[in-house]
Amino acid sequence: MSPVGSILFDSQALWLLLHDDPGMMAATARAAQRRIPVHASILTVVEASRGRADQRRLHWVLSRFRRIDEVTRADGFAALDLLRAAGGLSGHTFASDACVAALALRLPGPTVVYTSDGGDWWRLVGGRVGIVGV
Repeated sequence: MSPVGSILFDSQALWLLLHDDPGMMAATARAAQRRIPVHASILTVVEASRGRADQRRLHWVLSRFRRIDEVTRADGFAALDLLRAAGGLSGHTFASDACVAALALRLPGPTVVYTSDGGDWWRLVGGRVGIVGV
């Protein structure tokens, strides 16, 4: 997938960035250099902060993102379709991932997702987004 139109972080990627992971910091810097917008879902922010994130640090890190995207009603219905197409996946983890996957599919593409759940993402979106393991 080249060139990249958008980058989306899942909760583990954002958690790593919040904790100054060198790989995630480098990925964010490369995106900024290339003027590739970096996104996160508000669901991702809630999950990554784990209720314990330093609020000033969280807001500073998020200020570097293009935007924090809402999960819309349309995303919810698209997530249902993704879950059904993936063989009827269920449970809160898959539900959250499917909502974020719906966001990934509507971002200006090609979209690359940084995730620790590459297998789950592949089941949900196949080759429609790039997947980078963290």
